[in-house]
Amino acid sequence: MLETLEVLRNSLGKQFDHLSQEARLILVTAQIEKTVDHSRMIGMMDIRPHDLTSRGSGVRSEGLGDSSGG
Repeated sequence: MLETLEVLRNSLGKQFDHLSQEARLILVTAQIEKTVDHSRMIGMMDIRPHDLTSRGSGVRSEGLGDSSGG
């Protein structure tokens, strides 16, 4: 896990540290698992589906994620 955090911090710089805990979890999961979907993140987080969708959109709007899934 520390290696994953190091990769993301090196890639994103200070931007990574300014992300919400949820956004960082999404990115860490995607880095480790190579993909992430809505149902997987709902299972990992104590969050309503609508709120997850909003936060995922925020990650993508920052240019940090890709929404190529269902």
